[in-house]
This record gives sequence, structure tokens and C-alpha cells, in this order.
Amino acid sequence: MLVAKNNDYKVKRQTSRHWRALLAATASEITSQGSTVELRSMMVRIGYRFASHTTMPDGETLDDYEKFMCAVWADMDWGWVELRDSGDALHITHHSSTNGLLSNGVFNKTSEEWVSGFLEGVYQQWVSRMGAGEKLRVKQAS
Repeated sequence: MLVAKNNDYKVKRQTSRHWRALLAATASEITSQGSTVELRSMMVRIGYRFASHTTMPDGETLDDYEKFMCAVWADMDWGWVELRDSGDALHITHHSSTNGLLSNGVFNKTSEEWVSGFLEGVYQQWVSRMGAGEKLRVKQAS
């Protein structure tokens, strides 16, 4: 019950009342148009396009890129990110993501399985632009 109230609060605070009904209707229509795999793939592509519209500074360190990403999310009130290189993998931890807000608030419950693809697409585009190219594939772990 507390979680639902928290999501209600976030929806009211972070989503303009002018957009709530439109976004809910859009999510319902999108959900009815394809399989979860197709919808998740679409959200990955949307995330990729979103990231393409950001101006990534020339960075020299992982910390430089983390600061850039955090600034993008802070401007949108969408949490923050931590990047950690473990040698064979880059661990991306997104804190206070909007996925709970989108799937349980503005978007409907059925969008929960595909809406998180957005962040996957954003981070894939960003790590590619950091120089990883196609060598590093971003996959959601949780």
C-alpha cells in the first residue's frame, strides 16, 4: 500500500496533469499492438534515439561519462547512475529509475515488462559513443 501511494505521489509531482491521460492511453494502445518482445525492442530503439539527441562531451575517464549521464538524468528528475568497470564488463547501476513510475503510474501495469527497454537503449547508445562500438552490449540484469 505504501508503494502505491509513493507512485501516486511521484506521478502527481513528476508528470504534468496535461499529459497523464494521454500517456496512459498511449501505453494501453502500444501494449495492445504487439508482443512483449516487440514492444521492448521498440522501447530500446526509442531509448537509442533519445540518447542520440544528447550532446556527450569528450570524456577521458569513466567518471567523466558518469557525470554527464547523471547530469542528463538530474535535469529530468530521473535518478542517477553509477558506472563500474570490472575488467570484463561495465556495470551500469541506475538508481531511482522512472521504470516504476512509468509502469505503475502514468503507464499501465502491463507496460512493466517492456518500458524498461528505454534505459537499455539509452545506455547502449551512450557506451557506443564512449568508444565501445559494438563490442559492448547493454543488457538489463534486474
